[in-house]
Amino acid sequence: MAMYFHTFANICLIFLSSQVAAQVVVFTTDNAGYEFPKIVKSHAVSKTTMTNPGDLANRICRLTEETDIIGIAAAASDKRLYTLSTMATYLNIPIIGIGSRSLVYSNKENHPLFLRFAISESKQAKVILSLLQRYALYKFALLGSRSSSTEAFVRELRRLTSTSSVWEFVDYMTINENGEDVVEALQQLVIDDIRVVIIHCSPQEAAVLFKIAKQKDVLSQGYAIIATESLLTYNKSLLVHYPEGLISLRLIEHGNINDTFQDSKTLMNIAVNKVNVSFHNVGCQGIGRRRSKEGDALYRELLDTSFEGITRHVKFDKKGDLVGASYEIINLMANSKKNPSMHWKVVGKWNHGALSLDTLVWPGKKDRPFGIDTQRILVVTNVEKPFLYYAESSNFDCVTGKMCIETTNSDPLDITREIHRLKTVSENDEDISSRRCCLGLCVDLLNEISRDLDLNYDLYLVADQNHGAIENGSWNGMVGDLLQGTADIAISSFSITLERSEVIDFTAPFFHSGFSALVAKKKRELTFGAFLAPLHGSVWITIFMSAIVISFAITFFEWGSPYGLHPAGRNRKYIFGFPSALNITFAILFCHTIRTKPPKCMTSRTLLNMWGGFSVIFFASYTANLAAFMAGQMSYLHIEGINDPKLNSPNGDINIGTVTGSSIQSYLARLNPRLDQFMDKFVQPSTEQAIESLRNGDLDVFLYDSPIIDYRMLNDPDCKLVNVGSPFGEEGFGIGLPKGSTLKIPLSTILLQYEMDGRLEQLHRKWFDAVGCLKEDVLNPQTGGNDSSVTVRHVAGLIVMLILGIVTGFLLLLCEFAMHKWGVPHLRKRPRNKRNFLVISQRIHNEVNSGNTQSSSSNIKDLVALVKNGEFRKMLHKE
Repeated sequence: MAMYFHTFANICLIFLSSQVAAQVVVFTTDNAGYEFPKIVKSHAVSKTTMTNPGDLANRICRLTEETDIIGIAAAASDKRLYTLSTMATYLNIPIIGIGSRSLVYSNKENHPLFLRFAISESKQAKVILSLLQRYALYKFALLGSRSSSTEAFVRELRRLTSTSSVWEFVDYMTINENGEDVVEALQQLVIDDIRVVIIHCSPQEAAVLFKIAKQKDVLSQGYAIIATESLLTYNKSLLVHYPEGLISLRLIEHGNINDTFQDSKTLMNIAVNKVNVSFHNVGCQGIGRRRSKEGDALYRELLDTSFEGITRHVKFDKKGDLVGASYEIINLMANSKKNPSMHWKVVGKWNHGALSLDTLVWPGKKDRPFGIDTQRILVVTNVEKPFLYYAESSNFDCVTGKMCIETTNSDPLDITREIHRLKTVSENDEDISSRRCCLGLCVDLLNEISRDLDLNYDLYLVADQNHGAIENGSWNGMVGDLLQGTADIAISSFSITLERSEVIDFTAPFFHSGFSALVAKKKRELTFGAFLAPLHGSVWITIFMSAIVISFAITFFEWGSPYGLHPAGRNRKYIFGFPSALNITFAILFCHTIRTKPPKCMTSRTLLNMWGGFSVIFFASYTANLAAFMAGQMSYLHIEGINDPKLNSPNGDINIGTVTGSSIQSYLARLNPRLDQFMDKFVQPSTEQAIESLRNGDLDVFLYDSPIIDYRMLNDPDCKLVNVGSPFGEEGFGIGLPKGSTLKIPLSTILLQYEMDGRLEQLHRKWFDAVGCLKEDVLNPQTGGNDSSVTVRHVAGLIVMLILGIVTGFLLLLCEFAMHKWGVPHLRKRPRNKRNFLVISQRIHNEVNSGNTQSSSSNIKDLVALVKNGEFRKMLHKE
């Protein structure tokens, strides 16, 4: 019969030292049943020494009788931990193993409730394969001891390499400390011509292996030997047999054992409060005892729990192993020629899947092993005409360029698999949809480098189409691929910036550049005011105001001179008033020939001649601009440079953008943060998209690298792109490499040599001197090669102006009638000495001072009478 106890959530922790001293600690909670939160408390239960695993089992059974154990955390030797795991499986209680990294606990068939608070040894397999991939070492064998740990490691290697056909795991050969089978295994390596060997055994077994290998002259110069952590030792009596150049791994530990137990308690506390069950008492013996059914639910909750602990970020994979491993890559080297004793030197790091390496020393003190294809490097690039672009490869051979692949992610194994398929498929195989033919200045440069440095390279396009920028706290694009160890070098229009140089290395620049602005010609929308467009509105206002001021000045000079055309002048029958001045001023301005009264005094005539000179220049300029404007179909935005107000103070009238992750973003962030922030709204994913946005009007100004701007302008199919303003900023394009790469010095040296002997200049001329658009069209972008004939729409504004002139004439006629009918009678009432209106109008003056009382409509009546009588010829008579 099952027994129910009031619920206390308890956790039993068993600490076992190397002296097999055991310490048991029980954790309880204050809340019973389904009440939350449950607060875990720790209580020391007993301290004892148990040399027999059976005593340990009996002690656990007694604890299950006394309290409600729902989980166990233990730091113990593998034998005792194995016993505890077996008991936990029987009791259906989760167990947290601390410190043990044995691969056997990753087998969920035998240890279904085991949760490892340590990094599994199986993680070494990923690190070793990343290292082999970096040097293109895809064919290898494994030498290992006869143990369950080695067998588990081999299973993990086979699982990882089975996902890609590029790997060739040739064989697994066993060795032992007595030297049995060692000679046979070494002979098999020679027969199969295997130069890459992974070793997994104890330091003692490794010492025997290397001693025999030295006698047989195997595993020496020309081999690549990578050892797991199991070989790691600092014992000088064993290291003396290890070969110099041996590569091994060392786990980077986090925290001490007490902090790890505290994190285990926190983990259990979080999971207990998340699982919605009531825990029941369990026992090992007795009728009616029942196993804890809540154990499975609690174990699943433990797997799903993650938090920031004292030692590290705690998270588990589906096998119950702790994730987030970090390893040091260590290289065995001699201290010096005088002191040949060996020591381990840290030469790299593997952190959460990203591999970074300094210079390695291989067996035989070589910086690269020979006898295997290690001269092949993986190059990442990004599309940027003319530095690199691609065409879909319709033929199997890419005669004019380099075969490359277009990737969808940055996973090294996926990229390696695609490159391997690219090399091994037959000519009739059309299954490689990612195959491309890459061309451009960078491909030509890589081919030169490949020939001169005796390097082979594979080329792939970066998945996210970015050169490299910080996104969500990490680097993307080509920089991200270099940091993750996916690629050996990166090349494109790859700007050398301060931010990038902090995380990766660059070679000497192979191209010097700056930044420019690109705009697109737009078809001008013709309006009724098109004839006014050649001059700005402020110019028109200035011209007309100038004409009025000149008219006032001429009138003043004429009436102020004793020789002017005014009543006080000598023998003057007529007078020169302000209307006469307006008439002659505007007639001269628009080159209109009319009969008018000229001024008589020298001052007025001099001013009028100066106005004539001004009018000639104005009319000629207007005529030329009008002709160009009427004929031209295209216009574009004018920008002086980076200090242009349109860029310095963007206000939303124009859209300014660049390509995401480009170097100009970091440049403007320092120089003009306001512009950089404004441009964030118009950032384009690629240069092609930016050019398309320019053409369709979504983007008004495109800021980018000057050589790319120039190339795009001169090779635009429609010749509608214009490089405006002066270039700004200085930068260089270089080849990117991981920090500490051994390729930096030889690549920089060869690039400097190319610059000195003119080969870089030849490449520049090859890709930049070919001009598609005519230069005169670029320099005079208003024509654009379009039809320049004048249509009705061009002169529609002039027709409208004439119609408005007629309407204005009718309005003025009405004003004259009003003046004649009401204005003149009113002015006649004034005293005669106050009726002098000569300066304003001679006609009004004469009418006001005369006795003429003719009806204002008499002329209209006469005109109507002529029309009625059909006497149209009289309308043409002068008198």
